[in-house]
Amino acid sequence: MWRIAGLSAVLASVLAASADPPATAEPSPVAICVVGLLDRVSADREGLRHVAESLRADVFVFLIRSGSGAADVPEHLKALATEVEVAADPSVDDLLEEALRIDTHGTTIRALKEANYFFAHPLAAPKDAKEVDTGALQLRDISKCFKLVLEKEVRRRSRYRYVVYTRPDYYWFTTLPDLDLLQRQNPDAVWIPDGCDSDGLNDRMAVIPRRWAAQYLDRWTLLINGTLLPLLRDANRGRVAERGPEWLLYVVLRGYRVPVLRFTPVAALACTGGGAKPRHGSCTRPLVIGSDIVRFKYVQEASEAMQMAAWLSKQWAWRPARMPWMQPKCFDSVQEARACCNERIHGWGGEPACFNDVWYFWRCCGPGAGLSPDDSYASIRKWQWGRRKEDLGIDGVFVLPSVRIARMHIEEQLKQENALRPLCYKVSDTAARCMDLLVLNENNEEASGTPSLLRIFKQEYGDNPAGAGGS
Repeated sequence: MWRIAGLSAVLASVLAASADPPATAEPSPVAICVVGLLDRVSADREGLRHVAESLRADVFVFLIRSGSGAADVPEHLKALATEVEVAADPSVDDLLEEALRIDTHGTTIRALKEANYFFAHPLAAPKDAKEVDTGALQLRDISKCFKLVLEKEVRRRSRYRYVVYTRPDYYWFTTLPDLDLLQRQNPDAVWIPDGCDSDGLNDRMAVIPRRWAAQYLDRWTLLINGTLLPLLRDANRGRVAERGPEWLLYVVLRGYRVPVLRFTPVAALACTGGGAKPRHGSCTRPLVIGSDIVRFKYVQEASEAMQMAAWLSKQWAWRPARMPWMQPKCFDSVQEARACCNERIHGWGGEPACFNDVWYFWRCCGPGAGLSPDDSYASIRKWQWGRRKEDLGIDGVFVLPSVRIARMHIEEQLKQENALRPLCYKVSDTAARCMDLLVLNENNEEASGTPSLLRIFKQEYGDNPAGAGGS
């Protein structure tokens, strides 16, 4: 008995010594993990601050310094962060050594090399690989940031309610939807931006309930210790494919039956590094947004995020709803839809060659795919794992016309045409998202108030940012 009592006393003294000083205010409910390369930290000095303040969040930063990259963490990021850690860019041998501390016999690493999953590069890239990705390094870095969060939880003696994962090269157009709104829809759901899913799920940002934080943020350990191997084999269906980090995220969240809901994108990856030559081959032309001059890596992502911020400034609101469908439609025929969406043949996520960052599996492979001249809500593929029955009427929280504006559109259409048609808004020069006004009118819930951050790009879109708001 004295041994147990003695051990308890020692443990109590250790916890007391490591604990943060008693706080006079309620502890932050949210941790934000910012993970990426030091020389890709966005010049956005205000966006992340507004996001952190709106969530009352502690910010944890884990950055990798490349050999020729920036030496110091920018002052605006240091001022915002609860903790900052900067590490040297590891060599492949360093990464392998770290992995072998988990996979002591190298069994998992050999299996990953045989499968040639891109998300496991450069750690498990075959010698004859024509292209080598950095997915494993990114997974390891995310895990390192999660460790900072865990250590903080020990010191403060309480868990966070949510952990938000994001990247340092994001440029924010507005803040995330209110956590209370997300919790009312499903307190257990992981919230992922709608779009840029590649062959799985968007892995650039997420709002993660604490109960699922290890599954999302410590995929490195789950991968290297072999836990995920049977799941990966089942999901891949024996197919020879690149399988990127987005696909891995889909497999992990589906395999663990994690409920997933989506939200309208509010930020976009910026090209960083300065100078006349952008760091990324697909960077946009320079755009003037307030006092910032920004290039974006992916025009579709930036276009939708900036336009959604503009609509929020015009009294649209965050609303729980079904996911708006695509126009033009995804597939020309049922046969094409079946060929692209078949997960039994192509593995989880369907045939990657059929999709891009606008038309993708979740927007296109619902039960009604290819059945009618135009797509509809039946074209949307619902996330079915871990969901409650009461959640199935919505796909997430989206920036949509407020209840008042939706009813105005209904009255105007009935008056002018004696009929109702879908309300569509452009997200790019070639694509629009559409919604059924009557369905939108059935749910009166919406977020109130104006976000603290609303960046609007007016030079191109003028007073009608989406170009075709009521078509």
